[in-house]
Amino acid sequence: MPAPANSMPQQMVYVPMPAAPNQQQPAQTSALHVPLPQFDHNMLNTLQDATSRRQVIGNAVYPAINSVLGESYASKITGMVIDENAVDLVRLMQDQAYFNKNVSDAYTLLGG
Repeated sequence: MPAPANSMPQQMVYVPMPAAPNQQQPAQTSALHVPLPQFDHNMLNTLQDATSRRQVIGNAVYPAINSVLGESYASKITGMVIDENAVDLVRLMQDQAYFNKNVSDAYTLLGG
């Protein structure tokens, strides 16, 4: 018995839907590069308190961040990247990739 005329197999068609306006797109890998400043790591070892370490590192990284991102971001990003609760300060001053990642993450959080 032949199949009825209206029972033809239907094809599935995929139509991509645009993202909702308030839905965030996946993060793009940033090409942001802030040169790691020259730093005397021996001096860091002589500092006993966390406040002094943050001050010395902040003074070292601020000019580099400012030169790439400008004054409107430099102070805030410097403060964010020298937060010992979120960042390994020794690694921050020794590892270019780690430094760039932390600066890029802070810049992104600030809407840059």
